[in-house]
Amino acid sequence: MRFIGIATLALILYLAAAVALLLRLIKKGPERPRINRGFAGSAALVAILLHTVALYAIIFIPHGMDLGFFNTASLVGWLVAIIGLATLARPKFENLGLVLFPLAGFSIMLAEWFPSDRLMVIDSDWPLDLHIILSLIAYSLFAVAAL
Repeated sequence: MRFIGIATLALILYLAAAVALLLRLIKKGPERPRINRGFAGSAALVAILLHTVALYAIIFIPHGMDLGFFNTASLVGWLVAIIGLATLARPKFENLGLVLFPLAGFSIMLAEWFPSDRLMVIDSDWPLDLHIILSLIAYSLFAVAAL
């Protein structure tokens, strides 16, 4: 089951968060810079929640997990967006959201537009599942560190 509407709304909210951070960076918009930061954080949080719903519907299917290229890219984008949301707490790192949030939004849209059929059966053992989870977390951290 595809959630193209939810994914589109998540993309719009990710872009709104990035625009709020951009306006804060170039000192346009509301007088108090805290307003843009709060709006960016709120929009990013709601976008991450919508991304979670769409991603769950894309990856977890009745016979296993669909870990195709764009689905995995969307999962990495989701993790990167969570890291980007955490960086909003530190003023020196909040501008990472300018890049991270739009990338996360476009990753969920690519997963919706280009469905795949790479099936991983759920009956796998826990070391393999742990390896996959830790690898995706490490890849997400490397992506943020590269910026």
